[in-house]
Amino acid sequence: NSNGYVNASAILGGKDIRVDNECFTGADICAVMGAIDLNLRNAIISEDVYINVSAVMGGIDIYVPANVRVVTDGCSTIMGGIDVNTTYANFQTADTPRVIITGTCIMGGIDIQ
Repeated sequence: NSNGYVNASAILGGKDIRVDNECFTGADICAVMGAIDLNLRNAIISEDVYINVSAVMGGIDIYVPANVRVVTDGCSTIMGGIDVNTTYANFQTADTPRVIITGTCIMGGIDIQ
């Protein structure tokens, strides 16, 4: 939406979301027996952002740009998992913006690349 915040859900279906050359300020993502792809590779992320995820018997794939750090903070998993496979740029410092993932994964999967 206009303030850079993404709010999306997929129930028994799928959804592809792409943020291109726009400021991204965070997201609430929910997949229930469905799938969501959130592509942020071309998003503008200049400060820490939170992505709250809920995957119940579904999957969420999040693609992040190389100029951010990914932190999984406060994620709960029950018969599911969260996998972080990111490539960090060499120039990252302690001031590098973070994408902070919070939420729940129950019998589903969350993949961050």
